Amino acid sequence: MKKTLALLLSLPCLAHADDLDYGVAKLQWFHHSDVESDDAALADLSLQQWRLQTAFSKPLNLTDSLFLIPMFRYELTEVESFGLGIDPYDNQLHSIELPMLFVMKENGSPWSYNLRVNPGIASDFEDVGGDDFFVDGRVGAEYKFSDSFSLNFGLAYTRLTGEPTILPFAGFQYDMNDQWQFALRGPTLQARCQLSEDWLVRFIGEPGGGMWNVEELGSQNLSVQSYRVGVNIEHQLKDDVWLTAGAGFTLANQVEFLTTSGKTIREEDYDGGHFFSLGLRLRDW
Repeated sequence: MKKTLALLLSLPCLAHADDLDYGVAKLQWFHHSDVESDDAALADLSLQQWRLQTAFSKPLNLTDSLFLIPMFRYELTEVESFGLGIDPYDNQLHSIELPMLFVMKENGSPWSYNLRVNPGIASDFEDVGGDDFFVDGRVGAEYKFSDSFSLNFGLAYTRLTGEPTILPFAGFQYDMNDQWQFALRGPTLQARCQLSEDWLVRFIGEPGGGMWNVEELGSQNLSVQSYRVGVNIEHQLKDDVWLTAGAGFTLANQVEFLTTSGKTIREEDYDGGHFFSLGLRLRDW
């Protein structure tokens, strides 16, 4: 299960997403319920995340067919009370990323190409060093068969498997009609229903967690993995500001300590649980 989940978590968001999916800025809060370890002697796992992401500007035209979207993403993750053979761990974990997305598309062509370079820092900020910094990335292409269906594929470079790895990916987007859209974007599977101009419902499966360098026992990497399956309800409050609320279940919950070279030191699987989320999304500038 660990290798399968690590592969899943390592794939980035791939297919082009419209402003109903991400918009230009988003603030989110996730609360995962306490889940029990498979080992009754170990403490429960609790996780909360706060996420802020935004584009710095509208797409910047570098040439007639090439543009750049500079972005910013910050996550604060609170992990509490798990054992793994050591004292219960309680810490605030930070992730700061500065993604740069390059997209090339010729007018009239069904093909588009993209390159995403994602430098960042993931740390408990106890003693910041070279092990806290990382660079992820991807290169891919998308082919639009029609106005309603497209496929995408490419290669991703990621550290979330425990060590730097290159992995293939594929995805699709299908707009069945003006109301329903289905999409696979890396590890995220979504069915979206637009009930009206100001109400949306999403049925979604997506990864949660992350990986950070921590100083609990010297410089080590802490990986927290989970997969959320649930429903989100979104309502347009005013103009392009949307309120989002979600709930569902967490599956394949796992915690792992690794060396900075990717060797597993300790790991523990946890039972499934549930989650809640709240957020605000800005649809357009």
